[in-house]
Amino acid sequence: MKSTLECYYNLSCMIELDRHFDLSLGSSFNFSNLNEILNPPNETIETIINKLMVDSWISNISFSSYYNTCSPSSSTVQIIKLSLSKYKDLLKDHSYSLQYSCSHISIPYETFLSIEPHFHDLCSSLFISDEWIHYIYGEGHLSHRFSFDDYRYSAPEQFLSLSSLCKLSQEKLLSENLLIEQIEIILNRLQSTTSKSFLNILNLIRETIVHLSADSTSYTASVSYGECNCGLSFKCTQSSGDMMSGCYPLESILQTKLYCFYDQNCIDSNGNFTSLNMSTLKKSQFNLNSTIELILNNLMIEKYKSSLLYENYFKQCQQLSCSYSYIKTHDVTQTIISLIFLYGGLVIITRCLAIIFVKIYQSEKNRINPEAPQQNI
Repeated sequence: MKSTLECYYNLSCMIELDRHFDLSLGSSFNFSNLNEILNPPNETIETIINKLMVDSWISNISFSSYYNTCSPSSSTVQIIKLSLSKYKDLLKDHSYSLQYSCSHISIPYETFLSIEPHFHDLCSSLFISDEWIHYIYGEGHLSHRFSFDDYRYSAPEQFLSLSSLCKLSQEKLLSENLLIEQIEIILNRLQSTTSKSFLNILNLIRETIVHLSADSTSYTASVSYGECNCGLSFKCTQSSGDMMSGCYPLESILQTKLYCFYDQNCIDSNGNFTSLNMSTLKKSQFNLNSTIELILNNLMIEKYKSSLLYENYFKQCQQLSCSYSYIKTHDVTQTIISLIFLYGGLVIITRCLAIIFVKIYQSEKNRINPEAPQQNI
């Protein structure tokens, strides 16, 4: 192993080396000198073996071969039983590949979802209470005490209409059972569909009131409010202070501005309703200049309060199957370690083979062949 290449560059040295073999090759063997350009004469055999007996590496770069070797591989994991906490963890790590199937095709929304509307304070105020309605009715024959263009002429009917509208909006809303896949969608559809349905009912009531003129409660004289004649339109109204008076109590209360219910002087500027003790209404999302009709178009609702119990939804689903996929990749560290092991393994194998060959050579060299004895003549 410590021998150098000097002998392999010298023909006489090679012939001398040949004499040590059992079978002399003689002149029939043509020795050729090694190329001194590849390796220097003083380089040892051990150094060459450490280089894996390789003089130079020829690089052949092929991206397709590299990709086929290092391309990531996909793996799919099946999970038999999955808890909610484990599902949330998997959803964070494998949101794009996680597949979760339910054994129940349809799940009742009432098992995990509840929607509660918060109505405008008008629908819980003194103005729609039985006590207030009975009081203004008890004032007695207000229609005989005030002219038709004074809102107090039809005040009892106006507040009674407001009370009925609040009850109608609540009953109509609570009877709806619109269930769709997402909370935001269900709220939007609930508001839109229920509002349209409610407004259809309201318009039907308004038309019915006009045509039931034979009934004394709906009868109106052919009077005019400004340039609007009640004989031509049932929507004629005009201002009476800050309240509204019109052909019908329902139309009058619908055109009344919201701000009037926040000011006691607006309702009772002359102090006729001595029993009125108005409490301040809470701040509303609606503008104070909004009409009651505009608020009614929104079902008298300030906001919706939704409650979603995802744990109940997860239980109702009852897992049928669950799986997720992930990509196996070769990171830099793993690649470097693999190359080190590969290089080290080749070096060890080469050294072992070199030692075996040297041992065989030494064994053959040290073998003693007996020479035939010479006889004296």
